[in-house]
Amino acid sequence: MEFTKDPYVTKRGDCIVACCAEKAAGELKPEVLNALALDGVVVIMIEIGNTLDIVVGETPRAIPTSLWRIVVRKSRYVDEATVAIAVNKAAADLNKTLVAMLKRGVPVKITVGVCLQRDF
Repeated sequence: MEFTKDPYVTKRGDCIVACCAEKAAGELKPEVLNALALDGVVVIMIEIGNTLDIVVGETPRAIPTSLWRIVVRKSRYVDEATVAIAVNKAAADLNKTLVAMLKRGVPVKITVGVCLQRDF
């Protein structure tokens, strides 16, 4: 699943959830970036108004540096845009009402949070 700063996506980009993002992975708050390098759980909230979906995965145990996109993966592959691995949902699994609004271009809020293992 991807959130990108690109101004548009093609129909082939079926894993891209949102475009025109204001931030990329490497531009997240320093405390979030540092937490992503540690052992923990990542929670991504995708919300439009009262419609919400939550994606949960593991930290990539690396600090992302991408200035263009944010990626969350069902796999364990990590690159410069990865903020979560082994997530519980792919783009195709998201709330269908939310997806319909995204297709219409309704603005979306993405929140990335990290719970470190030491916090449990």
